[in-house]
Amino acid sequence: MAPVKNRDRNAMDQNFYNLLYNGYTGEFQLIGALYRNGLDALRPPADMGVDVVTVNLKAQLQDPSVQPETLMFQVKTAVVTVQEAGRACAVIRRCTSC
Repeated sequence: MAPVKNRDRNAMDQNFYNLLYNGYTGEFQLIGALYRNGLDALRPPADMGVDVVTVNLKAQLQDPSVQPETLMFQVKTAVVTVQEAGRACAVIRRCTSC
């Protein structure tokens, strides 16, 4: 097996970090949306196949008869340019108006 050259390693590292941080953005967007809807959410510290865990703690504190509910999410994030997003929205608008 041939050794990996430094420039190849840097490209691989950059790709790894781009994917890692893009994934984090999706997870934190979901966490923000969950908090907006009255749910507590967190990212588990270890990667065990679950990216975000949420509980209905607020509802339980407001009404003790509410049953505890835990939801687990695995998040997939896609990043597009503004131009790509505009084209996708145009296609969606056309499809929904049919």
